[in-house]
Amino acid sequence: MRKFHRVLAALACVGAVAAWSAPASAQSATLAKIKARGSLICPVPTSPYLGFFEVNSDGSWHGFDIDICKSIATAILGPNAKATFSAVSWADRFPALQSGSLDLIAMFTGWTRSRDAKIGLQFSQPYFFAGVRLMVPVSLKVKAVKELNGATICAAAGTTAVTDLVPYLASLKIKYKLLTFENSSDVASAYKSKRCDAMADAGAGLATMRASQLKIDEHVILPDAVSMEPISVAVRQGDDAFLDVVNWTLFALVQAQRLGITKDNVAARRADPNSSSEVKFLLGVTPGIGEGLGLPDSWAYNVIKANGNYGEIYDRNLGDKSPYKLPAGVNTLWNQGGLLYTPVFD
Repeated sequence: MRKFHRVLAALACVGAVAAWSAPASAQSATLAKIKARGSLICPVPTSPYLGFFEVNSDGSWHGFDIDICKSIATAILGPNAKATFSAVSWADRFPALQSGSLDLIAMFTGWTRSRDAKIGLQFSQPYFFAGVRLMVPVSLKVKAVKELNGATICAAAGTTAVTDLVPYLASLKIKYKLLTFENSSDVASAYKSKRCDAMADAGAGLATMRASQLKIDEHVILPDAVSMEPISVAVRQGDDAFLDVVNWTLFALVQAQRLGITKDNVAARRADPNSSSEVKFLLGVTPGIGEGLGLPDSWAYNVIKANGNYGEIYDRNLGDKSPYKLPAGVNTLWNQGGLLYTPVFD
């Protein structure tokens, strides 16, 4: 009897080791479907969301989240990868993912407890950190929120712009008047008509509104981060192996920025025999980066060659090379004062 128990225990250990060591790619039905289909299906909103989803003159899309989707498609499908964009409303993006009509959600989607625990989603490492900020006219000569003592501030009712702003202002112990409106367009109108001294909204929303409706050099977004919200890619619950591919694609974009690898120099860095061991591994010169992901060792090289590093994606869609001129702030490397980091590439 004891011998029988020892045999069962040994078989259980073998099974556990086999399950642990099985390649992640063999377990990912989503990855297999994408490869068989030859395209990655991502959502776009039914109307543009400036900086993240914008329509070109030929009807194609560009923007920060578009580039995130294209990067993941390139990691999986290689050079000239096809990403298919399916229009859904903000409310319908979750049912669309659950039904299988989308492969993932990269659509300015916040990682929240209820979305994670209640509706059957899994979230990637944050690829963007959003949060409430305040914008003021340059003429006020205000450099920080604490200088807004006695100011009137406009915000949209029922939003995190209000729920996060009130305790933040209380912590600064300043006096203020809060005007709330039912929608963001009314908030913008009140600010433009000078009914308020400052406008509270997500930082990216302020930047795009400033560029599209105001004279950009006459208004400044204050550096204070009133709140922080992680924006992540969502996949279906149980899509662990596919989530690994998404996560490591995002990490590769950040790692490339840290190592100074850009869209323009990536080929030269890959060919340079004097490149560091980190560069050689990331770009597939040293084998191993595709192992366990179901991807070739050239996948990160292909992504950077097609789309650039994280900083390049940010700059062309939201930063200095965009119409919005939104400083990266926390959306830069940890050693430059930001929140972006990667696990070890080993």
